[in-house]
Amino acid sequence: MADADVHTSSVPCAASGAMEARQATQRLLEAARDGSLEDFSLAEKSFPAEDLAVVKEGHGRNALHMAALGGQLDICNYLVMDRGFDIDQVDEQGEYAACRLAWASGRTDAEHMVACAGNTPLKHALMQKQPGTVHKLLQLGADARVTVGNDPAPIHYAAASGATCSARCAHSVCCVAYKG
Repeated sequence: MADADVHTSSVPCAASGAMEARQATQRLLEAARDGSLEDFSLAEKSFPAEDLAVVKEGHGRNALHMAALGGQLDICNYLVMDRGFDIDQVDEQGEYAACRLAWASGRTDAEHMVACAGNTPLKHALMQKQPGTVHKLLQLGADARVTVGNDPAPIHYAAASGATCSARCAHSVCCVAYKG
């Protein structure tokens, strides 16, 4: 994650300056994606507990999005159960290719910018083919039917990407285990 991808303008941090705040944010989000729960616990000490969910990188992904991307089951569980993160929080990433195409063509009207809709932690886990994380997020209450704009809901994304259905999600069956 490059420093340019990290923003901390509205996030209180124990660090003294902008550079330290950016580095603390980067450490926190990298620990969520790549580290252990112990690494994450050390990194989170730089932020007030009540503000942890608003610490985001440049695409609007918070620690739960990053943990889902990295397949970090313990961190996902901790953030939802102990820190009260919204399991269906939508980031600002969206379908990058469609969003980039809309901007490149100069189209910024609502019809084209809907392609820039965000993703939930569940959809990130699905896109990264993290079946264990998908299963954990579903157990924690993730809604596989959340849609933003024209982006497919996680359940539709899973079906279109060759997943097999094997777990219940809310009132419907959701795809959680990949073939092959």
